[in-house]
Amino acid sequence: EVSQAGSYTLTVNNECGPMTDSVRIDLQNCSCVPFLPTAFSPNRDGLNDLFEIKINCLYRSYQLALFNRYGQKIFTSNDPDQGWDGTFENRDADAGVYFYTLKYVSLDGKAYSRKGDVTLIR
Repeated sequence: EVSQAGSYTLTVNNECGPMTDSVRIDLQNCSCVPFLPTAFSPNRDGLNDLFEIKINCLYRSYQLALFNRYGQKIFTSNDPDQGWDGTFENRDADAGVYFYTLKYVSLDGKAYSRKGDVTLIR
């Protein structure tokens, strides 16, 4: 079990001779890595009805923006508990791929930024 960052080397021997391999391990705080779904289905069945991002760390600020394929901003939120319900201007958005930007700052002041896409399935 690895508990510290560093280079680790392993050598094994058998009838074919010795074999050596090494790996470099860098540790990072994974509690601030968001869960970013790749698809959701806002069909009001109670399953995956919202595009929600989950972050398991405390943060100072949070900003999520979603865009359609034309680059038009269709949803924004500063509250990670508020997910996108697949609507735009009080109408169901078309099925397809939407793009998001996510920016947040952890309590220790580290800024994070993610970009990606999510598929809306109808």
